[in-house]
Amino acid sequence: MSTLLTNLKQRLIITYSLILHLDNTTDKIYWRKAMSSVLVLIDWENITKNIIGGKYKPEKFSCAAGLKKLYAWINSEVENVFDTFLFAPLFIMYTDYQLFHDHNLVPITCPKVPLGSAEKKDTVDQILIDKGLKWITHPALTHICLVSGDSDFKPLLLEAKARGLLIMISALNPSLARDPEYPPLSKELEKMADISPKTGEKMIHYFSPII
Repeated sequence: MSTLLTNLKQRLIITYSLILHLDNTTDKIYWRKAMSSVLVLIDWENITKNIIGGKYKPEKFSCAAGLKKLYAWINSEVENVFDTFLFAPLFIMYTDYQLFHDHNLVPITCPKVPLGSAEKKDTVDQILIDKGLKWITHPALTHICLVSGDSDFKPLLLEAKARGLLIMISALNPSLARDPEYPPLSKELEKMADISPKTGEKMIHYFSPII
Protein backbone atom coordinates (compact mmCIF):
# COMPACT_ATOMS: atom_id res chain seq x y z
CA MET A 1 0.00 0.00 0.00
CA SER A 2 2.83 2.41 0.86
CA THR A 3 4.36 1.89 -2.60
CA LEU A 4 1.01 2.62 -4.24
CA LEU A 5 0.61 5.84 -2.24
CA THR A 6 4.16 6.91 -3.11
CA ASN A 7 3.56 6.39 -6.83
CA LEU A 8 0.27 8.27 -6.63
CA LYS A 9 1.99 11.15 -4.83
CA GLN A 10 4.64 11.33 -7.57
CA ARG A 11 1.96 11.50 -10.27
CA LEU A 12 0.17 14.31 -8.41
CA ILE A 13 3.41 16.27 -7.96
CA ILE A 14 4.12 16.27 -11.70
CA THR A 15 0.54 16.63 -12.90
CA TYR A 16 -0.60 19.38 -10.55
CA SER A 17 2.55 21.33 -9.71
CA LEU A 18 1.60 24.99 -10.13
CA ILE A 19 3.66 28.15 -10.27
CA LEU A 20 2.74 31.82 -10.21
CA HIS A 21 3.06 33.40 -13.64
CA LEU A 22 3.10 37.09 -14.48
CA ASP A 23 1.64 37.97 -17.88
CA ASN A 24 3.71 40.99 -18.96
CA THR A 25 1.16 42.03 -21.57
CA THR A 26 -1.76 42.35 -19.13
CA ASP A 27 0.08 42.63 -15.76
CA LYS A 28 -2.14 39.82 -14.47
CA ILE A 29 -0.83 37.12 -12.16
CA TYR A 30 -2.26 33.61 -12.41
CA TRP A 31 -1.44 30.00 -11.67
CA ARG A 32 -0.14 27.74 -14.42
CA LYS A 33 1.18 24.19 -14.54
CA ALA A 34 4.92 23.94 -13.95
CA MET A 35 6.96 22.48 -16.80
CA SER A 36 8.68 19.19 -16.07
CA SER A 37 12.44 19.65 -16.37
CA VAL A 38 15.31 17.16 -16.13
CA LEU A 39 18.99 17.41 -15.29
CA VAL A 40 20.97 14.77 -17.22
CA LEU A 41 24.29 13.49 -15.82
CA ILE A 42 26.31 11.09 -17.99
CA ASP A 43 29.14 8.81 -16.86
CA TRP A 44 30.46 8.22 -20.38
CA GLU A 45 32.88 5.37 -19.66
CA ASN A 46 30.22 3.47 -17.74
CA ILE A 47 27.95 3.16 -20.79
CA THR A 48 30.65 2.71 -23.44
CA LYS A 49 33.74 1.05 -21.94
CA ASN A 50 32.41 -2.44 -21.28
CA ILE A 51 30.74 -3.15 -24.63
CA ILE A 52 31.64 -6.47 -26.24
CA GLY A 53 34.38 -5.86 -28.79
CA GLY A 54 34.37 -7.29 -32.30
CA LYS A 55 30.77 -8.47 -32.20
CA TYR A 56 29.39 -5.75 -34.46
CA LYS A 57 30.63 -4.30 -37.73
CA PRO A 58 31.89 -0.70 -37.48
CA GLU A 59 29.06 0.57 -39.71
CA LYS A 60 26.54 -0.86 -37.24
CA PHE A 61 28.11 0.87 -34.24
CA SER A 62 27.34 4.53 -33.53
CA CYS A 63 27.47 6.37 -30.20
CA ALA A 64 25.64 9.22 -31.95
CA ALA A 65 22.75 6.85 -32.66
CA GLY A 66 22.83 5.73 -29.03
CA LEU A 67 22.57 9.33 -27.84
CA LYS A 68 19.73 10.01 -30.25
CA LYS A 69 17.73 7.09 -28.81
CA LEU A 70 18.57 8.20 -25.27
CA TYR A 71 17.19 11.69 -25.86
CA ALA A 72 14.13 10.40 -27.66
CA TRP A 73 13.31 8.50 -24.46
CA ILE A 74 14.09 11.47 -22.20
CA ASN A 75 11.93 13.81 -24.30
CA SER A 76 9.06 11.32 -24.16
CA GLU A 77 9.10 11.60 -20.36
CA VAL A 78 9.75 15.30 -19.69
CA GLU A 79 8.98 18.59 -21.38
CA ASN A 80 12.37 20.23 -20.96
CA VAL A 81 16.01 19.16 -20.69
CA PHE A 82 17.40 21.64 -18.17
CA ASP A 83 21.01 20.75 -19.03
CA THR A 84 23.28 17.80 -19.79
CA PHE A 85 26.71 17.29 -18.29
CA LEU A 86 29.06 14.52 -19.40
CA PHE A 87 31.86 13.28 -17.15
CA ALA A 88 34.95 11.52 -18.50
CA PRO A 89 38.77 11.43 -18.30
CA LEU A 90 40.80 13.86 -20.40
CA PHE A 91 41.81 11.39 -23.12
CA ILE A 92 38.14 10.67 -23.88
CA MET A 93 37.40 14.38 -24.14
CA TYR A 94 40.12 14.69 -26.78
CA THR A 95 38.85 11.64 -28.67
CA ASP A 96 35.09 12.33 -28.62
CA TYR A 97 34.86 16.10 -28.19
CA GLN A 98 33.20 16.65 -31.59
CA LEU A 99 30.53 14.06 -30.73
CA PHE A 100 29.81 15.77 -27.42
CA HIS A 101 29.73 19.22 -29.04
CA ASP A 102 27.35 18.07 -31.78
CA HIS A 103 24.88 16.80 -29.15
CA ASN A 104 25.09 19.88 -26.88
CA LEU A 105 26.68 17.91 -24.04
CA VAL A 106 28.69 19.96 -21.55
CA PRO A 107 31.93 18.05 -20.90
CA ILE A 108 33.37 17.90 -17.39
CA THR A 109 36.97 16.63 -17.42
CA CYS A 110 37.78 14.21 -14.60
CA PRO A 111 41.54 13.62 -14.27
CA LYS A 112 43.00 10.38 -13.02
CA VAL A 113 44.98 11.24 -9.86
CA PRO A 114 47.62 11.50 -8.64
CA LEU A 115 49.02 12.70 -11.95
CA GLY A 116 52.15 10.82 -12.95
CA SER A 117 51.45 7.90 -10.64
CA ALA A 118 51.43 4.31 -11.89
CA GLU A 119 48.32 3.67 -9.78
CA LYS A 120 45.98 6.44 -10.83
CA LYS A 121 42.55 6.78 -9.25
CA ASP A 122 39.48 7.54 -11.36
CA THR A 123 37.70 10.71 -10.17
CA VAL A 124 34.58 10.55 -12.37
CA ASP A 125 32.25 9.19 -9.68
CA GLN A 126 33.20 11.69 -6.98
CA ILE A 127 33.17 14.71 -9.30
CA LEU A 128 29.78 13.73 -10.74
CA ILE A 129 28.35 13.28 -7.23
CA ASP A 130 29.78 16.56 -5.93
CA LYS A 131 28.53 18.56 -8.92
CA GLY A 132 25.18 16.77 -8.93
CA LEU A 133 24.52 17.56 -5.26
CA LYS A 134 24.92 21.26 -6.05
CA TRP A 135 22.84 21.26 -9.23
CA ILE A 136 19.83 19.31 -7.91
CA THR A 137 19.01 22.24 -5.63
CA HIS A 138 17.77 24.25 -8.62
CA PRO A 139 14.03 24.97 -8.12
CA ALA A 140 13.15 24.41 -11.79
CA LEU A 141 14.04 20.71 -11.70
CA THR A 142 11.44 17.96 -11.43
CA HIS A 143 13.58 15.01 -12.62
CA ILE A 144 17.18 13.82 -12.61
CA CYS A 145 18.41 11.37 -15.23
CA LEU A 146 21.54 9.42 -14.35
CA VAL A 147 23.16 7.80 -17.37
CA SER A 148 25.09 5.10 -15.56
CA GLY A 149 24.32 1.81 -13.84
CA ASP A 150 26.93 2.27 -11.11
CA SER A 151 25.63 1.86 -7.55
CA ASP A 152 28.27 4.35 -6.33
CA PHE A 153 25.84 7.11 -7.35
CA LYS A 154 23.19 5.95 -4.88
CA PRO A 155 23.93 8.80 -2.38
CA LEU A 156 23.25 11.40 -5.09
CA LEU A 157 19.94 9.79 -6.04
CA LEU A 158 18.88 9.47 -2.40
CA GLU A 159 19.41 13.21 -1.95
CA ALA A 160 17.52 13.91 -5.19
CA LYS A 161 14.60 11.81 -3.96
CA ALA A 162 14.63 13.64 -0.62
CA ARG A 163 14.23 16.88 -2.58
CA GLY A 164 11.21 15.48 -4.42
CA LEU A 165 12.86 14.84 -7.79
CA LEU A 166 11.84 11.85 -9.87
CA ILE A 167 14.64 9.46 -10.81
CA MET A 168 15.34 8.34 -14.38
CA ILE A 169 18.08 5.79 -15.12
CA SER A 170 19.83 4.89 -18.36
CA ALA A 171 22.37 2.05 -18.34
CA LEU A 172 24.15 0.01 -20.98
CA ASN A 173 21.94 -2.58 -22.64
CA PRO A 174 22.72 -5.91 -20.87
CA SER A 175 22.97 -7.73 -24.22
CA LEU A 176 26.04 -5.60 -25.05
CA ALA A 177 27.88 -6.11 -21.76
CA ARG A 178 31.35 -7.62 -21.96
CA ASP A 179 30.91 -9.67 -18.76
CA PRO A 180 27.39 -11.05 -18.11
CA GLU A 181 28.33 -11.76 -14.49
CA TYR A 182 28.39 -8.01 -13.85
CA PRO A 183 25.08 -6.51 -15.04
CA PRO A 184 25.40 -2.93 -16.38
CA LEU A 185 22.54 -1.79 -14.13
CA SER A 186 23.01 -2.43 -10.42
CA LYS A 187 20.08 -3.75 -8.41
CA GLU A 188 20.31 -0.72 -6.11
CA LEU A 189 19.81 1.77 -8.93
CA GLU A 190 17.15 -0.35 -10.60
CA LYS A 191 15.08 -0.14 -7.41
CA MET A 192 15.56 3.63 -7.18
CA ALA A 193 14.13 4.42 -10.62
CA ASP A 194 10.72 6.05 -10.26
CA ILE A 195 7.45 5.20 -11.96
CA SER A 196 6.71 7.34 -15.00
CA PRO A 197 3.66 9.60 -14.52
CA LYS A 198 3.02 9.16 -18.25
CA THR A 199 3.39 5.41 -18.81
CA GLY A 200 3.03 3.92 -15.33
CA GLU A 201 6.29 2.00 -15.86
CA LYS A 202 9.72 2.38 -14.29
CA MET A 203 11.78 5.11 -15.95
CA ILE A 204 14.66 2.89 -17.07
CA HIS A 205 16.30 3.07 -20.48
CA TYR A 206 18.98 0.81 -21.91
CA PHE A 207 21.65 2.66 -23.88
CA SER A 208 22.58 1.01 -27.17
CA PRO A 209 24.95 2.38 -29.83
CA ILE A 210 23.92 -0.36 -32.23
CA ILE A 211 22.17 0.84 -35.37
